[in-house]
Amino acid sequence: MVGECGQPAFYLEATHLRGHAPSYPGTPLRQGSQGTHVRTIQPRLKDLGYAITIDGIFGPGTREAVAAFQRKTNLLADGIVGPKTSADLWAR
Repeated sequence: MVGECGQPAFYLEATHLRGHAPSYPGTPLRQGSQGTHVRTIQPRLKDLGYAITIDGIFGPGTREAVAAFQRKTNLLADGIVGPKTSADLWAR
């Protein structure tokens, strides 16, 4: 099923489930990561006001958005989505 902007509906739906974090994938997401988990955090970052491309590729833009989010939330700004960053992304 495809939602607005041509994105699969379940990705869009995940961005609106405040406080209901998707399962942490078990490995950190970092520059070079690709796939479903990246495609889940990108719309969330965009929803929080970061100007990034939603393409399922954790490139420099996603890394910088993650680092900016981490700075804003007083986490280590390494640009990597580990368990703490993942939890904070969905807690807001």
